[in-house]
Amino acid sequence: MEDGKVIDRRRTDADIDNVRIALGEPATIAGTVVFPPGQNERPDLTELRMSAPSTDQSIGGPPQGRVDKEGTFTIAGVQAGSHLVRPAGPLRGWTLKAVTIDGRDITDTSIALRAGETLERVQVTFTDRITELNGTLTTTQGAPATEYTVLAFSTDRAFWQPQSRHIMTARPDQNGKFRIRGLPPGSYYLAAVDPAEPGAVYAGTLGRGVFTTRPAE
Repeated sequence: MEDGKVIDRRRTDADIDNVRIALGEPATIAGTVVFPPGQNERPDLTELRMSAPSTDQSIGGPPQGRVDKEGTFTIAGVQAGSHLVRPAGPLRGWTLKAVTIDGRDITDTSIALRAGETLERVQVTFTDRITELNGTLTTTQGAPATEYTVLAFSTDRAFWQPQSRHIMTARPDQNGKFRIRGLPPGSYYLAAVDPAEPGAVYAGTLGRGVFTTRPAE
């Protein structure tokens, strides 16, 4: 194991004896959360957790750390590799706006952590101005296409990555109506995908246009 990553040196059907595994020291992420004044009441900070999902292949769920009443958090036991910083727990009308380190925006940029490294001064800012995209999915005959999933994804290929906030899905109701909340402001493609055929896109009346989301006023 190098920097917390398991490396397969050989493959065999025979038993292997005297295997040594060197465990790297885990990394740590520490910072604060910020809820600016807004229309919604600020959630109970002690119910909020911060997580560090890996953008590499990893085993198990992402490490988490609780936020204290002062708004500070520490995520311990982070495996070496590339990670994002994301909230976990009830937000009640709030959503992630930005993750910064000393003013540098890393919201959608993975952080490469070394074994034993401590990353401090991470600031996670939330907003209660949440985008919402509503629509109706129909067949070319105008009937509700309830068997498909609506996929919204950014027109910027830089956001086509694991754990991306810029990719969301929704299932239409019996009338074909769907709603997607919480996409970051920007331009998106919409497509209808058959859940039984991953990667297949349904060319219905949803079209292939570009849609722009903005924060609610």
